[in-house]
Amino acid sequence: MTIEDLKNIRDTNDHIRDVRISTAEEMVRIDIWRDGKKPESKKKRKRPKDSVVTSCDLGSVDEKDKKCLKQLLLRLNAMPEIECQFEVRVDTSTPEMYMLDAHIVDNMSLDSLETIMHDCRSFCTNIEFDFPHQILRIHCLRIAAPLKRKTLLLNR
Repeated sequence: MTIEDLKNIRDTNDHIRDVRISTAEEMVRIDIWRDGKKPESKKKRKRPKDSVVTSCDLGSVDEKDKKCLKQLLLRLNAMPEIECQFEVRVDTSTPEMYMLDAHIVDNMSLDSLETIMHDCRSFCTNIEFDFPHQILRIHCLRIAAPLKRKTLLLNR
């Protein structure tokens, strides 16, 4: 299941208040307004960004990509729902992508994940939920990957 699937579910109903995902419990919880009740539209107030200290070993990652992946990990760690530590494994086997497998015990909000994906949109391409393996899989582009060039051959 991808983040796009959850967005489609949320966008089909105006009464959905919140979507919570727990890979540890293998569940998706959808909070819905009662029939006849409409949420009042309120402006979001700006909240100060808390500085989060984290330690991570990105030794297997290319130097050009470390800044982007560290930024993604800091944003994951700064989510308001995350209270416990979580484990992330970086798969570097594919030449043009990194696959980050995060084992997060806490419930996550779809809105928080959308915010992270929007903030990191230049290199974060997709977020998948692998419920049987209890992991959140994040696809990130390699900045240091060689460009694929196509050559057009003309026959005369």
